[in-house]
Amino acid sequence: MTNKNLKTLLDEMERVSEKGSKQQVFTAEVTSNWTQGRACFGGLQGALATRAMRLSLDEDIPLRSLQVSFIGPIAVGGIEILVRILRQGRNVTQVQAEIIQDAKTCCIITACFGVPRMSSIQVESEAFPEGVAGPDGLVDLPYLKGLTPEFTAQYHMRWGIGGVPFTRQKGNSTGIWARQREESEEITSIEDLIMFADLPPTPALSKLAKPAQASSLTWMLEILEDDFVARNDDWWFIHTTVDHYSHGYGQQQYTIYSPDKKAVALGRQVVTVFD
Repeated sequence: MTNKNLKTLLDEMERVSEKGSKQQVFTAEVTSNWTQGRACFGGLQGALATRAMRLSLDEDIPLRSLQVSFIGPIAVGGIEILVRILRQGRNVTQVQAEIIQDAKTCCIITACFGVPRMSSIQVESEAFPEGVAGPDGLVDLPYLKGLTPEFTAQYHMRWGIGGVPFTRQKGNSTGIWARQREESEEITSIEDLIMFADLPPTPALSKLAKPAQASSLTWMLEILEDDFVARNDDWWFIHTTVDHYSHGYGQQQYTIYSPDKKAVALGRQVVTVFD
């Protein structure tokens, strides 16, 4: 199976149900360059499901939130995405996507799409962290075949806060500069943003002295700004903090900053490390 970039995988997604039907069905592909161990990278699952949900809507409504539950591993190969419109109101549309492979439910994603509305309330998001070194001069996380996940070969990742996995760090936070390795003038889409959101390894791995596997159980993403304009080969920044970790499970939060250092998304994850 030929390796493909995200844009190609999204563009090759096919609708196999009648447009406008109560349940929309799409087919898509997972290629080996987007794997984490033997399973599909979670960011790609979220991106493919979001594209299918957007294609199921009658109009282009901005994504406001995404909730993802990883149920079972998705292998390289074909998948089906079943999309249901749960409720379509005047302002908000709630949609569910189910990713199926080999007749098994592997992932369930629920999304809220909302049209912009006028409001007298205005609350600014958290400012970019102070004292963070820029990406220039920082060292890339190397891609080591068989050691680092395959999908990491698609991105530059440089630590501006904390340290890389397995370096016995004491802190609970990481701040990672990330950008796509493939040079492109493509404007960052919402699917690209979803990929950035699931890109950083949990800071819990940085506390370890030797390699161990980690996995996300659930993942939530909230979009703050839907009008950001950036390119995929610009530097994005993801600031992640582990709030709590015990009994093998960790709860963490993160903020994603666009290349102009503006907060554009917030998220939470429940992760588990097999140490």
